[in-house]
Amino acid sequence: MKLTNIIITLISVVLLYSCADYKTQQTRDGVEKNYYSSKGFALVYNEDLYYQKVVNKKFSDEKYGAMHNLLKVNTSVKIINPSNSKFLDIKISKKANYPKIFNIVLSRSAAFALELDMENPYVEVFETKKNKTFVAKESNTF
Repeated sequence: MKLTNIIITLISVVLLYSCADYKTQQTRDGVEKNYYSSKGFALVYNEDLYYQKVVNKKFSDEKYGAMHNLLKVNTSVKIINPSNSKFLDIKISKKANYPKIFNIVLSRSAAFALELDMENPYVEVFETKKNKTFVAKESNTF
């Protein structure tokens, strides 16, 4: 009697576990990064904004540059003026605090290069990908 109970439980365990659904899909090792993109208004920088404490950092108007509150310094971004399709590829030069209604702070020279309307400087901001491909020039196999 004892042997039959052991055999029945063994057979039932084997039958139950043989019906299990095992995943055979391979998962990706690397986690794919979500790149930043947004549409909205840009704040065109001038010295008065710093003295009125709208922006917490000083900025050069002579060079193309941008400040952002979320992106890291030296992050490449593409800024597009949707009204005339002009774009500018620049790097974030500083991380600053500014009002949340604006997506980015641009230097005056960058705004003139994009030909932004100073009354409504509407832009699209996209973080660009770095190192999309890697090409090995030469290798030795032993």
